[in-house]
Amino acid sequence: MRKHLALGVLLLGLAACGQSAKTPEPSDAQSTVGPGPTETAAPSPAVVYPAGFSLTSPSAGATTASPLTVTGVAPNDWYFEAVFDAVLLDAQGNLLTQAPAQAQTDWTKPGPVPFKAVLTYAVDTAQAGTVVLTEDQTGKGEDGDDAPVREVRIPVTLTASN
Repeated sequence: MRKHLALGVLLLGLAACGQSAKTPEPSDAQSTVGPGPTETAAPSPAVVYPAGFSLTSPSAGATTASPLTVTGVAPNDWYFEAVFDAVLLDAQGNLLTQAPAQAQTDWTKPGPVPFKAVLTYAVDTAQAGTVVLTEDQTGKGEDGDDAPVREVRIPVTLTASN
C-alpha cells in the first residue's frame, strides 16, 4: 500500500513539473545485495539467478578492484569435485582470468553449498566487465547431457590496475 501511495505521489509530482515517469513493471523487480569491501554501490542491473542460487558479492553493477572475490551459494548439483567455473570477461567479452568457484562446505550433501572464487585481473583503463559463473557438467550422466548449462552473468565495472 505504501509503495503504491509513494509511487502515486512521485507521479503527481513529476506531472506537475512537466516530466513523465515510467511505472515499474513487476518484471523490473530485482534483488539487491550490499557492496563488499572491494566494491562501491551502483545502480544494480537485473540479474536472473537460477533456482537455489544466490550471490553475496559482488553486487550487479558494482565497481570492483583486483583481486575480485566472488561469493554466494549454489545448488550442490552445480559442483563436480567441489568446484564449478568462474571467469571474468572484459568489456569486449575477452577472457581476462578464470578460477574455480570452490565449495566452502561438503558439496556432496543435498541443498545449497556456499562457494568462493578469487579472480585476479589487470586492465589499463576502467571498463565494463562480466563475471560468469557456470555449473560444471563434467560429472553429469547420460540424462543430464541434454540439459542446458546453467550460468549466471554479473555485470561489474573493473577499475584500472596500478
